[in-house]
Amino acid sequence: MRTVCVSMAVLLVAALLAGCGGGQGQRANVQPGPMPAGGDWDGVFQSPAYGRMEFTVKGNEVSGLYEGERHYGRIHGKLDGNILFFRWTQWKEDLQGKLRETTGSGYFKYRIDVEQASTRTREIHRIAGSWGYGDSDADGGPWEAIRLDRAKKSLKPRAAETGGMDDDMSTSAGFDVRGQEDTSTRMSEPKGAPEPDEPEDLLDSLF
Repeated sequence: MRTVCVSMAVLLVAALLAGCGGGQGQRANVQPGPMPAGGDWDGVFQSPAYGRMEFTVKGNEVSGLYEGERHYGRIHGKLDGNILFFRWTQWKEDLQGKLRETTGSGYFKYRIDVEQASTRTREIHRIAGSWGYGDSDADGGPWEAIRLDRAKKSLKPRAAETGGMDDDMSTSAGFDVRGQEDTSTRMSEPKGAPEPDEPEDLLDSLF
């Protein structure tokens, strides 16, 4: 009887380890393709759930900042065709006024949709993918945004962000962090970001 119990316990532990993927994060099954003609990762995007996003491209690397109503963060990743694989770091202020940092991974896929109007056609540049915690890029939820063609970059790194940002990353992203005010203990109002269309609990799910 003891042998049977030990064997069952070993099988149970093995099943639990297998279910956890051996410690590996959940990964999205996405295959890179060619970049759409006319597409450009460098610029300003708007996410209905996560706010304003600004990317700067240098070679095949992308650095960016994003800011919502109650959070802000940075993205850094590499391009593979029409896919951006990235790591994100986000800060959110708690009720006591302290910043809470969370990190994870994600990916965006670039596509261009064509909408037919009564007198003309309109191209809409979209990036859509998912995010996750740690090494996972899929266990958090969807992340989508639309490119704003006429918008100019306006976001600046905050003190919390520059603490983990090396010189190469800050300059490659086109950000000058010298002489900035220390904003690590407060959140500024979003710069023109609309109210998120997603429910409030979705914002809470991301940090």
